[in-house]
Amino acid sequence: MSRSETPPHEPRYNVHVAPKTIEKLISSAFPGIELISYSELETNKGYNNRLYFLRVRRIGQSSVFRETDATERELVLKANGRFFFEDKVQNEVGCIEILGQYCPDIPTPTVLAWSGDGVNVTLSNPSGLERKRITLSISDHEKRHGGWILMSRLPGQPLSACDLDESTRLNIMSQLAGIAANWRTKIPPQKHLGNIQFHDQVHASAPDFTITNNSGPEPHNLVIRGILVDELRITTPITSVTQQYTLKIEQKLRQLEGSEEYSQNRHLASEIRRFITARLPRLCGSMPEPQSESGSFVFTHYDLSPRNILIAGSPPEISGIVDFEFAGFFRPVEEFLNDAVGNEGDWPDHLYKQYLAELEARGIATPAAGISASVWETARCLERVADNVAPWWLPGRYSGAALDEQFAKSAAELQENLKQLSEAK
Repeated sequence: MSRSETPPHEPRYNVHVAPKTIEKLISSAFPGIELISYSELETNKGYNNRLYFLRVRRIGQSSVFRETDATERELVLKANGRFFFEDKVQNEVGCIEILGQYCPDIPTPTVLAWSGDGVNVTLSNPSGLERKRITLSISDHEKRHGGWILMSRLPGQPLSACDLDESTRLNIMSQLAGIAANWRTKIPPQKHLGNIQFHDQVHASAPDFTITNNSGPEPHNLVIRGILVDELRITTPITSVTQQYTLKIEQKLRQLEGSEEYSQNRHLASEIRRFITARLPRLCGSMPEPQSESGSFVFTHYDLSPRNILIAGSPPEISGIVDFEFAGFFRPVEEFLNDAVGNEGDWPDHLYKQYLAELEARGIATPAAGISASVWETARCLERVADNVAPWWLPGRYSGAALDEQFAKSAAELQENLKQLSEAK
């Protein structure tokens, strides 16, 4: 399918990495391999990114073939869609590095290289004639993206595309719970909330993580800062749930008041502002979270949907977890919040109940057991309020009367959840 068929409201619309750039990247950054072929993921798949599948051949020593005797290998080049920048690249690279260091048994991609601007390239762990950093000489019209990551391609098909019998699907949910419990328990909880950035002088603090696994000649230092999904690009830490939701809803309020796209719902601004100042601090204070010595914010995938779980083999098993672009450190309830709000309807109810039961059996609190009903309902209402202040999915594919209807629906949901929160004990 042609690139022009991408819906114009999607982030990957009009985003691409030029064929010449792919060829130049492989030849310049990895002299020990050669490019055999490359193809683009079908236009009707993906949303935030443009994906390319590369097949390469070993011709010398290369980090691409580290720990494998294979002569050929498949890679993925993941290019940021519009609206995303280097911070999304840094977050996904950092989260995969953290998983590789603390949970090496979880099947995740191996990051080989990345670029925040399409020109300056960093290799994860160079080998042979490879260098840690190179600069690609490419023209401006070749840089129609917000950065990219080059990583290994994991085997398997997305669970959403698999036709499995019921017993196999239930077994997959048990496997998934084991993986989620693994990173929940093995990656240390943190005192800061949010996504990952590469440590820099601007952070004026010690790193939160020092990565030595697959990091090249020097350790890679990381910090927890900002929240990508809310466009909170900050270099100071978020240390509480009250601070998180205050920043989050204030950012949405700025969008509501500053963008003509949201003018239909701008009359709600004063009500939202009163909620932020008068009600929000008390609500967040009523949602205590379990504390540990190192902190209370735990590693969270944030998009653990069937499309991001790969299945392979006979009998079928989870062969990979992908798409860590919004992963980070959040309250234990937050992974379930995104399942219930952002990804609502992605999982059949009975399978999701099985997943929760398997987590509970492994000592992980869930909305079904361990997280109190009042905390869960308050958190879910808060998330729906934040989503509907400036609904990211609008105008999207809607226009005219259909768009008016969607804005009215969003406003009604916002007001209903504000009402529930005002009545919460």
